[in-house]
Parts: sequence; structure tokens; C-alpha cells
Amino acid sequence: MRQLKQLLNTPEGRDFLEENRIFLSQDAFISHLAAPANRALADYLDVGSTKLIFAAQQTYSDCTPSMLDRIALLNALAQQPDLFPFFLWVDTDRAGSDPLMVKFYWSLQGREKSIRLVSKAVEAHEPRFIDLDRSQLQRSMNTLTNYVNQTVKWYKRDAAKEKLAPLKTLFLQNASGTLSQFNHQLVSFVLERHTGFNPFPVLCSNLLKHGLMVEDVDRFLNHLDEAIHVFNETVESLMQHDIDPQVRSLPADYLPLHYSCPIDQTRLTLRRQSQGADTFAVATCSKCGQPYQFYLGSKQLSMAELAQTGRWSPDVCLVIFLNDLVSGYVGGKSSTIYYGLVMKAVLENVFHKASVPILVPPMKEMENGNGQANGLIYKYLSG
Repeated sequence: MRQLKQLLNTPEGRDFLEENRIFLSQDAFISHLAAPANRALADYLDVGSTKLIFAAQQTYSDCTPSMLDRIALLNALAQQPDLFPFFLWVDTDRAGSDPLMVKFYWSLQGREKSIRLVSKAVEAHEPRFIDLDRSQLQRSMNTLTNYVNQTVKWYKRDAAKEKLAPLKTLFLQNASGTLSQFNHQLVSFVLERHTGFNPFPVLCSNLLKHGLMVEDVDRFLNHLDEAIHVFNETVESLMQHDIDPQVRSLPADYLPLHYSCPIDQTRLTLRRQSQGADTFAVATCSKCGQPYQFYLGSKQLSMAELAQTGRWSPDVCLVIFLNDLVSGYVGGKSSTIYYGLVMKAVLENVFHKASVPILVPPMKEMENGNGQANGLIYKYLSG
């Protein structure tokens, strides 16, 4: 099935994307921007009446070429006086869902070698709930130092060691804190040192703490069956048109919600369960066996009880809950499709809202797969 790159490579594909307000042109993208429908996020960020543009990524420990392309677009958009670009670091996903949240990579003897930041035992947890282990970070830095000594050419080694020194400080002084905080500090460091720019950061967990998405989650819960139907219908339609929707169909008991077990921090998928006229969000911890049940309501549903725990997180529908808070989105190869096509259909057909326009960077050929690390840490230290 065709992915974003294949669609961008044909006139028909580009026309199809533009019909859905997905643009390669910055000028076209900017011309379609409007003020956020809801000013709550702008007020929280204290940015006045500007139009909010965001890109998003899980809290990676390193910056990939795809991320760098999107960050470069944010930097270009920052030159516009009425725009406020920011980067949303999603620290509310399961850490093990992407290797770059728990490790980064180095090229050694033609192979890509990983340097782990946290134990495998915590990969079922969200980065915001993973406490740092000083001894693990010491091992990580020792490994990185050895790799630098083995691989950086002799005439670049002194410069590499100078670059490595402040990184050692960052690693070894973080005896406390969370993986979310550490990864953000690490990426920010290499971005500023290697590229000279670093977009305004926003942590997803902070948005949850301030309740900025609760209203939209409640609205979604009260149209759940219709949303599931439109979502699944759109996924099926895209597949029939040979387009990879980047998401799977939703089950009947679906909820866009997760909960982190307070006993062992395991991130759990909540499911909808009816008991008479009442509706609950339920899950049982896969590790400790503890059952959880949160009351959503009867005729009118609300996530108020769950929100009070401070341990909930959204799934891929995060972009729906953010839609009214922003003016535009800078998309990656996967999120552009599921936000710009699947979630767009849900927003339009269920909630009668327009999805925000999406700007995508040119799709480049992937540089990895040949044993060559393509992260910014490697480029910064070896260049």
C-alpha cells in the first residue's frame, strides 16, 4: 500500500493531499491557517493572539533526520511574526513502543550499536514515570566514551572529546529526575550545539496536568460509537484505495485512554464496559494483577474521575484532542496520514469541525539500514 512518500511523488497524490489540506508549500500552508478555535493552550503558553503551529514526537533520546526536517520547518515558520511554533514532546506513551525512547545508536565497525539509557524492565512504563538510574547512566556514558575513542578519526578525536565533556556532565549529574526530563535535556543539548536552533518545547504530561484536553476527551466519549464507526470506515476506505492508513481498526469496547498502574507503573489500555445504565473504563494490570475501574457516567459521559488520578494518557487520538487548541501541524510520514486523513474524517463527520492544515517536509531517502547511525548524537560527536 502507498505511504506518504509515494503520494507526494505523483501529481495525483499531491492533488489528493492538498484537497485534504496537506501541503508541501509553506506559503500554501500559511494561507490556510486560522486562529485556534480554543485559546486555552495559547493562554497557558502566554503567547497572546498568535497562531500555534506544532510538530510532535515521543520523547526520543536522539534526533532523527525526519525530526530534524520538521524542526527546521518550525524554525523557518518562527520567522513569521504572527506564528508561534512549538515542539510537543509526547512523554505519555509506553517507553518500549519505540527504541529511541530508551536507547540511542552509534556506528561501530559497520554496525549500528545501541547504548541503553534505562533497564528493559521499565519499557512498559511511560517516560514521565521512569526514574533515572545513576549507575545505568554511568554505564551508558562509559560505552559512549569507548565508542568515540574507537571510531572517531585521530585528527578529530580531541574535538570529539571536547564535545563529549559537557555530555558527561549531563549524564552523570542526573542522579534524580525522570527519563522524560533526561531525554528532553539530551536532545535539546545536541540540537543547540549541532544545529544552533531548538524549538520551544512543550511536554504532553504538562498539558494533561493542566487539564487542557479534558473537554475534548469528554466530547469524544459522548460520540464514541459514531467516532469508532467513522474511524473504521475511513481506515477501510483508504486501504481499498491502496493507501496505508498507519492505524488499525478500533474494537467495539475501544476508549482513547490509558492508565498507569500506581503499584508498578505499567501502562494499561482502558476498555469500555457497561454495567446496566452505567459506563466504566476498566483495565487489569498485566504485571501485578490489580483491577481498575473508573466511572464515566450513564447518559452523559465524563472522564473526571480518571482525570483526577493524574495517571491517564491519550492514545493516537491525541491529535483530535489538540485540534481546537492549535492552528496547524508539521507532520511526519505516519502522523500526516492518520491525522490528515483518518482523524480529519472523524473531526468533520462526527464533530463537524475542520482539521487544521498540515505542512510536510520533503520525503528524503533513509540513510540508515547500512550500519550507519543517523542520529544527531553520532553526527555531533563524530563530525
